[in-house]
Amino acid sequence: MKKFTQRGICWTRNSLIAVFTITLTVFSALGFSIAEAQVDIKPVQLSANPGLTDPEEVEAFLDTVIPKELSDRHVAGAVVAIVKDGALFLAKGYGYADVEGQIPVDPDNTLFRVGSIGKLFTWTAVMQLVEQGKLDLDADVNQYLDFTIPDTFPEPITLKHLMTHTPGFEDNAFGFASTTPEGMEPIGEWLANNIPARVWPAGEVPAYSNYGATLAGYIVERVSGMPYEDYIEQHILAPLGMTKSTPRQPPPAALEADMALGYEYQDNAFQPQGFEYMTIVPAGSISSTATDMARFMIAHLQHGRYGEARILGEDTARQMHSRLWTADERLNGMAHGFMEFSQNGYRVIGHPGDTGLFHSIMALLPEQNVGLLFSYNSAGYGIGTTVLEAFMDEYYPPTGTESPAPLADSAERINRFTGTYQFTRLAYTKGGKLKGLFSTASVQPGSDGELVITIAGNTDSQRLVEVAPLYFEEIEGDGRLVFHEDDDGDIAYLYSNIPPMQPVFGAKKVAWYETLSFNIGLLAVCAVLFILVLLVEPVRLVVGWFRRRTRPSQPALARLARGLMVALAVLSLATVFGLYMQVFDGWGLASGQRGILTATGGMSILIVALTIAVVFLASLAWRRSWWGVGGRIYYTLVSLASVAFVWFLAFWNQIGWQWW
Repeated sequence: MKKFTQRGICWTRNSLIAVFTITLTVFSALGFSIAEAQVDIKPVQLSANPGLTDPEEVEAFLDTVIPKELSDRHVAGAVVAIVKDGALFLAKGYGYADVEGQIPVDPDNTLFRVGSIGKLFTWTAVMQLVEQGKLDLDADVNQYLDFTIPDTFPEPITLKHLMTHTPGFEDNAFGFASTTPEGMEPIGEWLANNIPARVWPAGEVPAYSNYGATLAGYIVERVSGMPYEDYIEQHILAPLGMTKSTPRQPPPAALEADMALGYEYQDNAFQPQGFEYMTIVPAGSISSTATDMARFMIAHLQHGRYGEARILGEDTARQMHSRLWTADERLNGMAHGFMEFSQNGYRVIGHPGDTGLFHSIMALLPEQNVGLLFSYNSAGYGIGTTVLEAFMDEYYPPTGTESPAPLADSAERINRFTGTYQFTRLAYTKGGKLKGLFSTASVQPGSDGELVITIAGNTDSQRLVEVAPLYFEEIEGDGRLVFHEDDDGDIAYLYSNIPPMQPVFGAKKVAWYETLSFNIGLLAVCAVLFILVLLVEPVRLVVGWFRRRTRPSQPALARLARGLMVALAVLSLATVFGLYMQVFDGWGLASGQRGILTATGGMSILIVALTIAVVFLASLAWRRSWWGVGGRIYYTLVSLASVAFVWFLAFWNQIGWQWW
């Protein structure tokens, strides 16, 4: 099967860096500083005797996979836990929890941040309260809140929508974390102060929502009458004996010494970073050991039971693991908080989990009664899914697949599917919309009626053929793809199980002016003209000083026009650099750091004002014959570049302070 590769925007960096490198070079020269259902999949023939039998053999296998990944990806430490048939099958640590102190990872004692896997604790708590009759999954969530989610659409948002990431919220990553405990707000206050815009009717379009999961945790808090952290400790951690786990930030004193450090690999060395405080507590605050997480996995695989303890009734647990939403029955879907994954023809439910420094994945095979957790403590993505793939390929492999048979006339329709598709998890009304340039899938025609899809962050492309109307299957692999039409019959959305497009990552087809290539080209042209201004104007000033003895000086308004053009060029180039910092400093934005945003927001307002002035002065230059024809053309081109740049800023919500 296709290998997972680093997610995100790495494939586009070279294009942007070319533009910003030119900008920085000029700055330097000028002296500036800056119901339970199986996934419907293509037929596969499963191995005759798949599965785990010998822990020592599995350990030997992982010893060939994990250390290599840690070395290749510059990861300080990792931990793995595997459960089977209601018991711990294997747990092992690799590398270091503390590199400088040479403290190795201990699966029984070392706490790792498990990120969004913590959402499963929130959804478990929700289902406990549903079981007690205190929550209704179909009720308007507003009836449980002390503030109001706006009724933008007639359909109310329910807990089912929150569980499946279909409430219709935009995604604004700004301020969901903090670098200090002082930056933390009570959950209810943060939620009331950061209500995202509703951009789709509830239940229609999936878009992963940390806000939605946090909202569910606050509902648990209000309905139970106890703080979220207390509820999780008393109703999930304590019954399961998870004494080395906590939702508190930082961990209590008794656990703090066992907390793994988070690292960034810089200058050929592991650099320890500070503790990451998640403002969105119910969406990702859990710290836990591998063996404690094994207890949580066992409880879910045993339908709510761990030993003599029970956190869910059997019927409730089965309901929680059953499919609740899918864009298409032939694709993966969402259970009640669990994501469905297709791995080698097996149904897997689980969840990935990421903070800035810790990355994890938890995967359960309900039919095989097996679960796996993998977590590591260094910045970067993708290792957990690599280990999961290697594990599945080794112990639960398919022995063969049927080649998909394309529809006879599919080649005639292939062009209607091609284009750029932007992931739906996006800030549509905030400055975070700019990140949509780098969260895309490119769909292009291949040979013989094939469709080739390349997802941002993946180095490989997938080749698919249409086997049913609007439904495609991968030629070599188990990738699947479905297109949805709008009311006019045009292709509007794409849904797929190709990583990282899991159930909550739909993608919307975008116009040509929303594509990365167009916008990078636009920025490049503007930057070149602005740089030209900073190169030409100093020379012109020197030449003009010498000519002033023999030629009459230019009118004061003409001189002002030149000065405003220089100011506009400087501000625009500085703003381009600020945009670069916004795009590639994800954790800075997540932790609410406003420095760059405040600067670029202020500069953008000045750019709008200067652009209006420069365009007006360009018209005067032609009417009053300032400078020569070449000088007027040059000034007009810069004016047009300024207008284009203002369009870019306005379209991507970068004018003013729209990030928060």
